[in-house]
Amino acid sequence: HGPSPFFNVYNNNRSLYEMLLGASHGSADCYLTPAQLAVKGRPDSLAIHQTRDTGKGPLHLMVHDLAEERALYDRTIKPIQDQLFMLCQAMTSAFLTTGCRLADAEWFARHHARMVFLPKPVEIDFFQKMYHLENFGIFEFTDFAVSHNFTLFERLNHLKNILRHPGVLESGVWPPVILRRFGVGFWQGIDGRRRFLRAFGRLRR
Repeated sequence: HGPSPFFNVYNNNRSLYEMLLGASHGSADCYLTPAQLAVKGRPDSLAIHQTRDTGKGPLHLMVHDLAEERALYDRTIKPIQDQLFMLCQAMTSAFLTTGCRLADAEWFARHHARMVFLPKPVEIDFFQKMYHLENFGIFEFTDFAVSHNFTLFERLNHLKNILRHPGVLESGVWPPVILRRFGVGFWQGIDGRRRFLRAFGRLRR
């Protein structure tokens, strides 16, 4: 059937969903009985998330509990999730009081596109301060910070390569972050407007 309408809009920053839909705990690591836990001990990176009675005795669900991940969640992610929850409640109330009518799919897509295609510098700055610790499948630390200073020649060379190979911006990392990493963040305004026009055919937000 092909991609759904506005797929490219919602697919533009997949890391956004990973970050903002994060749980207060890490991935499950193992299940241990109290006896097994006593013998094995508990590493600092694991915590008991739940204890269930299996009928044959209690069983602990052990999850990853990394200090860096919890600090980011408590400091940044949880307040945003709380605001999103209140927004969803307000939208549900408005939906019910207006006879269950919604704006069309393009209206929602345009609002999301403003955020991912035409972000304000402060929004990119905010996203670059986030990170996540993969503890399922691939085990690695991922951040979005930019720490390298490029010469003018390097910047122009990177821009030339990006224009020749635009697929570089489709790796799954948010394009504004990729452009900043290559020292060509100034190209974001042009790239974002091109994406907006491809999605909607006109720039009106």
